[in-house]
Amino acid sequence: MTDIEIEAAYARSAIYKLLSLAISYPSEEVAQLLFSGVLFNELKFYLEKLPQTSNFLSQVDELMSLLRKLSSKPLEDLQACYTMLFDFGVPAPPCPLNESSYLTSPKENLLYELASLYESEDLEADISKEDPDSLMVLLEFMHHLAHKEITCAEKRLNSRSKDVREKEVNFLNEHLMVWLPKLLDCVGMHAREICHKFYMNLIYFIMDFIKYDLEHLKISLTLMEEHQ
Repeated sequence: MTDIEIEAAYARSAIYKLLSLAISYPSEEVAQLLFSGVLFNELKFYLEKLPQTSNFLSQVDELMSLLRKLSSKPLEDLQACYTMLFDFGVPAPPCPLNESSYLTSPKENLLYELASLYESEDLEADISKEDPDSLMVLLEFMHHLAHKEITCAEKRLNSRSKDVREKEVNFLNEHLMVWLPKLLDCVGMHAREICHKFYMNLIYFIMDFIKYDLEHLKISLTLMEEHQ
């Protein structure tokens, strides 16, 4: 990997980590990162290290604009909005942040597949606080894989770096891209307030960035194969 590719891997890893935080429950700690602008300013900082991201920067500005409108309301309002949309409902919440809720195959099969993936990366303990198929955990896994590219580069393990990128492409194609469009449609159907629009736009941003990342990962894999 070149220095430019290593810098891009750092940026991508940080972006996935920040997106996982942004879509998590707005606890006081997370809300402070959101409303202070720290999280999204940091997101813009890393986006600017990647090529062709001007569209993402404008999307982040829109998210920050929506947050400014939400900042005048009690934090409990945003927490209730999040809970009623993603976490609570009878018999289930309207739009769960779990992959298994949008698939027709048995949940057990998916959880076994994800557990095997996490085990292959020695991450079982790191994901124990969340459902293994939650959006937060899936984004954290991409954060881990992107960072692993850097480790491989530092150890000059070029073939291993290629394996990691292939794993990223497969993971995005077989998991996040399968159900995120369904989640986005669901949130769009329930978007009645500013808080709903914020999360709808955030999920759209996540899906848009994944499409971008997939395209660039595939290009990098093609280039790596040509130079073998």
